Amino acid sequence: MADVITLGARQDATLYENVAGMAASGAGTGMFVGKIARGGLIRRSLISFDVAGSIPAGSTITRVELTLSVTRSAGSSLNIGLHRLLAGWGEGASDAGAPAGGGGVTPESGDATWIHRFFGGAAWSNPGGDFVGAASATRGFGGVGTYTYASSAGSVADVQAWLNTPGANYGWLLKGPETQNGNARRIATHEEPIAALRPRLLIEYTPIPAPAACAPLLWLVALRRRR
Repeated sequence: MADVITLGARQDATLYENVAGMAASGAGTGMFVGKIARGGLIRRSLISFDVAGSIPAGSTITRVELTLSVTRSAGSSLNIGLHRLLAGWGEGASDAGAPAGGGGVTPESGDATWIHRFFGGAAWSNPGGDFVGAASATRGFGGVGTYTYASSAGSVADVQAWLNTPGANYGWLLKGPETQNGNARRIATHEEPIAALRPRLLIEYTPIPAPAACAPLLWLVALRRRR
């Protein structure tokens, strides 16, 4: 029988396009995706969940649904893809403020930025983040409201991999088409004061049966062999 668990985000942050990597908001209540109107600068978001700390090792993941809440919206509908990240990153103490925050503030130690995985330390191999090019799932986002990504083969495979290899669980990068200025979305982070707006990840999984649950089946197999 499958079990279901809902996880809150472990960490989240915004990557603000900035050639020097001097903008961040690791502790802000909002993260941004899309392109802002001023200068057409790109915004991407990072998010991760503690899968292995919440689901028994060896379980099989069968369904994954990510729910996000848009708290500010601009422009037409925006398709946002979930791209599996390939490197670790930090959530520092910088806070661009609310309700805006689309420009970021000066990074603090350990913040993820456009250039840095950890400000003051490791850099991305590619500015804007190191991630798989193909999206694991995609969802259209309109105005202010709550949106859920339907379970997909890609998102299920990602979460299964994070359960099997916790050390490679870097989460997802949220990315739009990045072709149109002025269509950015502000999405509530795990620091959002209203709990119902915070990111959440529903995971359905089938755990490995306990030894006691397998005993009747083993007994039946042994009996058939004797016959």
